[in-house]
Amino acid sequence: MGPYVIGLFYLGIITYWLNDISPGKGRTLAFLDRSLQLGTSFGKKGGWEW
Repeated sequence: MGPYVIGLFYLGIITYWLNDISPGKGRTLAFLDRSLQLGTSFGKKGGWEW
């Protein structure tokens, strides 16, 4: 299931980036920063218990 989630996230980022009209694609960069912070904090806590 993990690869599918990562693939969907990647496609979402590409779509968001293509539709971003902010100067210098700033909104996309801010979104990536927030999502990477969330992902690293999630990874440090151990992730899901399957």
